Amino acid sequence: EYIGDSQLIPPTTWADQQARAVARGGYLATITSEAENRFISTAVGIGSLGGCKCVWLGGFQNHSSPTYSEPSGGWEWVTGETWSYTHWAPGEPHNSGHGSTEDFLTVWFSSDPGNVSWNDHPDFGSGRYLIEWNSNPIPEPNTALLLGFGLVGLGVKRRGQRGTSHSGDRRVS
Repeated sequence: EYIGDSQLIPPTTWADQQARAVARGGYLATITSEAENRFISTAVGIGSLGGCKCVWLGGFQNHSSPTYSEPSGGWEWVTGETWSYTHWAPGEPHNSGHGSTEDFLTVWFSSDPGNVSWNDHPDFGSGRYLIEWNSNPIPEPNTALLLGFGLVGLGVKRRGQRGTSHSGDRRVS
């Protein structure tokens, strides 16, 4: 499950946004397949982000990784999932721009939902991020709990009926 956080917060760092996601019980979203990328592009899309085009995802370039090289090596997901699917914009990752290294993943939205692509970005600049949860962050009552409440309610109702005469008058014991 994904949710786009559309709070109006000032642009901040990738690390700050990952900490916010964790504080909410999730993590910055990972996209490990074309189906997930399509889902993000259609379900979230630029319209739901108030026109914001650059949104943090849970990918980062690990300089300690044995596969690290600039600009395209050592990319990992915050979850530890395998980094195998990518959807880089043409010419990305390029590690150039903003006068610093670009070690963090953003997704770029456009008005065309089919044209959602990835960009390597320095650790500053976007105030938007996507949170992913492994389960629903709002606990849903399970069936056994609902059944239990139903049985308790039924028992209370039946007990109240036993203390009532057919004429509707309360019996006094």
